[in-house]
Amino acid sequence: SDGRHARPLVDPARDVVPRPAEGRVWCVTVPSGLIIVRRGQGDATGSGVPRASRPVVVGNCSDGWDRTPQLTGLAQLMTDPYYRTLEGFLVLVDKEWCSFGHKFGDRCVPAEENAEWSPIFMQFLDCAYQFLRQYPEQFEFTVKLLLFLADEVYSGRFGTFMYNSERERMEAHLEKKTIPIWGYIMWRKESYLNKQFEPDVHDDQTLLIPTADFRSLRVWREYYL
Repeated sequence: SDGRHARPLVDPARDVVPRPAEGRVWCVTVPSGLIIVRRGQGDATGSGVPRASRPVVVGNCSDGWDRTPQLTGLAQLMTDPYYRTLEGFLVLVDKEWCSFGHKFGDRCVPAEENAEWSPIFMQFLDCAYQFLRQYPEQFEFTVKLLLFLADEVYSGRFGTFMYNSERERMEAHLEKKTIPIWGYIMWRKESYLNKQFEPDVHDDQTLLIPTADFRSLRVWREYYL
């Protein structure tokens, strides 16, 4: 068995939040730091077209630059096949981590030099590795891309991962001193493509449910060993 039938990493929202009565809106906070909003069938847009009854999920965190991009990034990897393409994954990291202000400058400086050091982004990449390993045919890129990002977030070669926000990067005029990592990756995209990628193999299964069962997880040997 490949472990896909073990306990899921997250329970489907329908198992967490009951359905509201028609025309009502329920908003429930769950311990993971997410707010799930479920609308009744009778709720409609201004055009009179009924809204879908699917839940709307909003990330909720005290600051929004550590746990939030971890949760929202992984949720989008699980639910949207676009973010499992090479281009889509780069867009995901750029918008959820860089644009929303993950503090790369503080989190990625060695601990002996900075009390705020923490491998938050590495935890995200490790989770993406677990997803890729469990669903290799669902990702257009290979672990080589994750390894490249894991190395370059500490290298200082690209301005993309410098400082703590886009504002700080703009004020430092990094566009005149470094190049963005995304263009470099796309220029060499062939080296990151996954030959096992089969985007149409599960047309009816755009949602991935990776398992967090201990037996299903693996040490990221290419990085840690």
